[in-house]
Amino acid sequence: MTDLASKMAQMMSECFNAMVVLAAPRVLALVEKDAPIDVIHEQIADNIETFASTARQLGDRISGPVDFDTLLSMVDELALALREADMTPEGAVVRRTLARSCLATMGAPEPDGGWDSFEAQVQTSESSAEPMDVEQALEPLVALIEQAQRILIFTGAGISTGSGIPDYRGPQGVWKRRQPVYYQDFLSSEKARVEYWDYKLEGWTAFREARPNAVHQAIVALERAAKLELLVTQNIDGLHSLAGTSDEKLVEIHGTNRAIDCITCGERSEPGPHFEAFESSRTPPLCKCGGLLKPATISFGQQLDNAELRRASDGANAADLAISLGSSLTVNPAASVPLASAQRGAPYVVINQGETDHDNIPQLTLRVEGDVNAIFPAAVAKVCGALDEG
Repeated sequence: MTDLASKMAQMMSECFNAMVVLAAPRVLALVEKDAPIDVIHEQIADNIETFASTARQLGDRISGPVDFDTLLSMVDELALALREADMTPEGAVVRRTLARSCLATMGAPEPDGGWDSFEAQVQTSESSAEPMDVEQALEPLVALIEQAQRILIFTGAGISTGSGIPDYRGPQGVWKRRQPVYYQDFLSSEKARVEYWDYKLEGWTAFREARPNAVHQAIVALERAAKLELLVTQNIDGLHSLAGTSDEKLVEIHGTNRAIDCITCGERSEPGPHFEAFESSRTPPLCKCGGLLKPATISFGQQLDNAELRRASDGANAADLAISLGSSLTVNPAASVPLASAQRGAPYVVINQGETDHDNIPQLTLRVEGDVNAIFPAAVAKVCGALDEG
């Protein structure tokens, strides 16, 4: 176990050097929670280009090319080893020791209170802000919204399931039946492109017919009340735009299913005709320029849009309140956006049904456990008046 941790630490350190100190705790946090491998892969995919790019900008901070496949293989091996450790009486001790060994080997600074304090934090599942139920949380949430003038909203899949959008990671999620298609495979393999378009076609009807719900409308109400600094969403359903959130206030950090892009010339088109053509021909569509067409979403292994990341960062820096809605906050760098506001001193609210990766951070102001549809629209209505549910 210790050798495996050291091996992973050395390999990652050679790839990212100083940047890996930031990435390692996030990966380890997912492993500690026995997260599905596809979630760990997505975490790596979302971070790898960001950290590599930063390292390249620092010149000699990176000592070699990033070996993406090796990194994924090592994470798989580490996760498997941890699962095997769970089957032994000393499993919990092994997990804590491994986490400590990995971080120490990578040169992470010793946490406040020492490594014993860190190990205690690994074991606990208690939130820094005691979770409140919906009834308890309404009054303090309303007070925070009333006081704020520049609110950063961060949304995840939990706000869209009420609109009929399928869950990708839950017990019945798409990734339980399908393996994600990585961007490089999409570019190089016709077979991979067929698989990609097939799974996109599977969800297209739900996306096409989905309509905004009360949470989407509540965010629009905040913008109309001049309280919204920026809305950053992980969701690719396009429902925020459909609800009426302006382009100036919206960052779709993982893209949108409501458009098709040409990878070669960049032309954007409506998705309907392309899905209809693929359904009848089973041939991935091409642009009139001959380039590959792809829904305008960020695939596994595909680099995020740097301009959108900068907009998200600017919004986080300007915000005087951050609210995360319906996200487990496991996927970075997206989940780092509301955290950046909290680290600057802005109050931070997390509303989600189920645990999140930010439940234990000291900057958390209010943690609400429950259906976001049951509390957030009600809180906004008390501040902004009755909502139009369209």
